[in-house]
Parts: sequence; C-alpha cells; structure tokens
Amino acid sequence: MICPICNNKEEIDGNIAKLYTVVVSDNKNESKNFEMRQCSECDIVYLNPMPKNEYLASFYEKGYHRVKESFLNETISRFNRKLAVSEIKKIKSDGKVLDIGCGRGMFLKSMQEAGYEVCGIEPSGDGSKIARDIAKLKISNCRLDEFECCDNSFDIVMLWHVLEHMSSPAESLEQIKKIIKPDGILIVEVPNFSSIESRFFNRYWQHLDVPRHMFFYNKKSLEKFLNLKGYEIIKVSTETYSCMILTPFKSYMLMFKGKNFLKKIFLICLFPAILILLFLKILPIVNFRSFIRIYAKPI
Repeated sequence: MICPICNNKEEIDGNIAKLYTVVVSDNKNESKNFEMRQCSECDIVYLNPMPKNEYLASFYEKGYHRVKESFLNETISRFNRKLAVSEIKKIKSDGKVLDIGCGRGMFLKSMQEAGYEVCGIEPSGDGSKIARDIAKLKISNCRLDEFECCDNSFDIVMLWHVLEHMSSPAESLEQIKKIIKPDGILIVEVPNFSSIESRFFNRYWQHLDVPRHMFFYNKKSLEKFLNLKGYEIIKVSTETYSCMILTPFKSYMLMFKGKNFLKKIFLICLFPAILILLFLKILPIVNFRSFIRIYAKPI
C-alpha cells in the first residue's frame, strides 16, 4: 500500500499503521469495510480502499443538501458563520472570494453580506441549484479541476469542510495555488482527527463520516501538508463554543445505533464521561477541539 499523500510504500518501510475498520452500509443495505490507515511519515489518515466515484455518488444523493435546516441547526450555523466572517475580516478585510464546495451557499452569502465579492464551486446539482435560486449567488456546478478562471484571480479561497471530501487533495492544493493571488489567503477548516472527541468515540465519531470523508487531518499533519504544497501558515484556530456543545452528544447517539438492550444500558452509564468530555473541549487546547481552521498564504 502506498500513502496517497507522500507516496511512502508500506511494503518497503512499514510506515502505514492500521488504526481500525469502519463498516458502511449504502442505500442498497450492502456493507463495505474501510480500513483507517495512518502514514507515520506525513501523519495523515486515509481510507483503504479508496471509494470509487460511482460508489460515492449514492452518499450524495438528493437530500444531502437540504433546502432548509432545522431551526436549531440553522440558528447555530448562522452564529458560527458570523464568528468566522468576523475572524476572516481581521486577516483580509475585502476582496474576491472563491468558496470551493460551497454547498447551499450559506457561508458564501454571509461573506457577500460582509462586503466581499463572491463566487462558488459546487459539484452537486442540488446544492448549486439552491445556492443560485435561493441564496442568489454566482455558482459553477462543477469540480475544481473543471473550473475555468484566470491565474491569480482570488484574494481568498475557502475549503470549508471540503478538503476531507477530496479524492486528490494534493492536486487540489496545487490547482488552488495557481488561481489565488500572491498576497491572497487560503482558508481550510477540517475535522480534527486528533481531537479528544475523536479519540473517545473512535469509529462512532460523528465527523468521521465514512466514506464521504476520505482523508483525516490533525493540526500537525495539515500544517505539514500545506507546507509541502507551498503554503505558509498564518494562523491556526479552532471551532466555536456552539459546536462544542452539540458534537459530543451527536457522536454519543451514534453509539446506540444497532445495539441491544444491555449494551444501551452500558452506554447510558457512560453519560457522565460525555459531560467530562464537554468540559475538556471548552479548554483552549487545540487537540481538545473537534475542528481545525488554518489560514495560509502561497509562497
């Protein structure tokens, strides 16, 4: 097995660690096993085998991008977007923004309302339609490698919970480097695989989301990966407090799925540990938080 990021060969140096196996059922109720493998050289975790596009398509079917979220989710998302835009403003206050994998375009809309000139890329037909028809945004329904624009076009390029979905993240970062301005910034936010929540819930962690997520990063591996691809790290931050409150409980509920009565009783007894986990996540330590956000510039 060869690491898809740094090309280390398992057969030669044994640099690939098998962490655990995740069992996934598709829309036909057919199960498939995916190994979580971690390269000791670049520290990035990835799926083995890598899911093929035809298989992945069923996990992005109609309904993945909802026209409207629940009141609670929408309220929390709106609050998170406001905090994120405020942080971005402190680093680059204006300019032209490209959001890759913009989904329904809600975050892009917040950037537009903050005074940025915006456009987005969304490969999903449903997501791009919602972004165009409801959010009234300029959206290209395509993949990054199909997107046509001039070099040095954007002041800000965003990968907001998208890099982990990309089957070829190294090539994507190289493409982004061509279209971002020399003084522009790349913003990447991903789930933190080294978070205390990930370690606690293991294969039941909500943000594992196999097979839609194919690569998994921590602070060290994401910084190293960006440096390798010609980016200098400007700032590292973590998720907002509203995310901290909800995500442990969502992961906790996933543990109940398919369990018998006695196992459910055991899981209920674990609830005090969830409260302790929530307290630890509030501490200002990067590896206790569920998400990592990195601001970087091309060099």
